[in-house]
Amino acid sequence: METILVVEDEPPVRWIVKDVLGKYGYNVLEAGNGVEALALWHQHHGEVALLLTDVVMPVGLTGQELAEKFSAHKPGLKVMFISGYSLHVAGKGFSELDGLNFLQKPFDDVKLARAVRRRLDA
Repeated sequence: METILVVEDEPPVRWIVKDVLGKYGYNVLEAGNGVEALALWHQHHGEVALLLTDVVMPVGLTGQELAEKFSAHKPGLKVMFISGYSLHVAGKGFSELDGLNFLQKPFDDVKLARAVRRRLDA
């Protein structure tokens, strides 16, 4: 069972993502901000196959900063960003990302599950 660390500051979105991914057989760790994500990472970094993170979060680190920190510690870590903003306004450096690394909200269950599977298999 693959483990996904979901970092999303909006609780309803986080709960839906966790529920959907759980139904598809993934083990999901959830954090509401960058600080919580860091604590979970220190406990479970060996298990985490994918970081699924919102780009913009009000507390602590941004999704991009988390990805940089975690990838420095675990090269080859798969990362996927989600945001309510379009790819072009999501943040610095995101214009170079393709759809494999970025999923725009809102998304449905099937689109989320397919995007996660594609990212894990890439």
